[in-house]
Amino acid sequence: MIGWFLGVGAAMGYLRYWALFNKPFARTEGDYFFSAPPQREAIAGLSYFAASGFGTAFLVAPPRCGASWLMRHVGRMHGLGDCATEVVLTTGLHHDCGDVAASLGQALAIHSNIEEPVTLEMVDLAIRASEADGVHVLWMIDGLHPCTITTARSLLASHGNLSVVLSVTPDEYCRFASLLGREAQTLRLDLDPLCVEETISYLGHALADVGCRRTLFDDGAAVRLHELTGGAIADLSLAAEASLVIGARYGLPMITTPIVEASLESLTQAA
Repeated sequence: MIGWFLGVGAAMGYLRYWALFNKPFARTEGDYFFSAPPQREAIAGLSYFAASGFGTAFLVAPPRCGASWLMRHVGRMHGLGDCATEVVLTTGLHHDCGDVAASLGQALAIHSNIEEPVTLEMVDLAIRASEADGVHVLWMIDGLHPCTITTARSLLASHGNLSVVLSVTPDEYCRFASLLGREAQTLRLDLDPLCVEETISYLGHALADVGCRRTLFDDGAAVRLHELTGGAIADLSLAAEASLVIGARYGLPMITTPIVEASLESLTQAA
C-alpha cells in the first residue's frame, strides 16, 4: 500500500525524510508487536485457556483489530504459561476438510510428499505422539469455515491434549458457536479496539522502534486517526503510514490533522 500515492522508489524516500530505518506501521515481517491492555488481556486469557480444561476458545475481535497479528505473535512465543505447549497456527478459511488436515499437518511439521499428502490420520498420530511426550497442542485457527469446525470437533473428541482457538468477528461468533455442539467446553476471549490513549501510545512506540526520537504526529492528528479508524489497529496502521508518505512529499515538519484526513481519503479511493 505504500506505493499507492507515489512510485515505489519515491515512496521509500519518506523513510529517509523522517530518519527511519524501517516502515513503522506497515511491517509485514519480523518480531515487532505492540502490546496494549487489549492485547495483554487476550494473551493472559489464552494462557489461562491453555492450562484449563476447556477444549475450545473463541478469540472474538471486530474486523481489522489485530487478531491475526496477535495469533502470529503467540505462535512465536515459547509456550504459554507453565504448560509444555506446542502452539500451531493455520488459516481456517479452507473449504475442504482435506485441505484443513494438510494445513494443520504442515504446521505440526509432518513430512509428506506429493504422492502421499498429509491426511487426518497422520495428524491424529502426531497429536498422539505429543501426548505421549507430555506436550499439549494448542491449535490456533485464523478465520473460520464450517469444514474447519468439523475437523476440529473430530480431533477434539479423540485427544485430551488438544485445544483449539478460533478467531472470529462478533457476528461470526453468533453463527459458529453453536456448530461446536452443546457438549463442547468453550471459552470466549475478547480483543477490543484500541482506545484513544492506546492509539497515541502505539504511534509513539512503533516510531521509536524504527529509530524515531521525536514526536511526528501532533495531538490533534493522533486523536483524528483514532476517530477515523475507531481504534482498529490494521486501519490505523495503514492511515499512519500513508500520513508519513504525504507529510514527506510536502516537506512538513510534523503530521497534522489535515494530513491524516487526506491519507484516509486517499486510502478509501484506492480501495
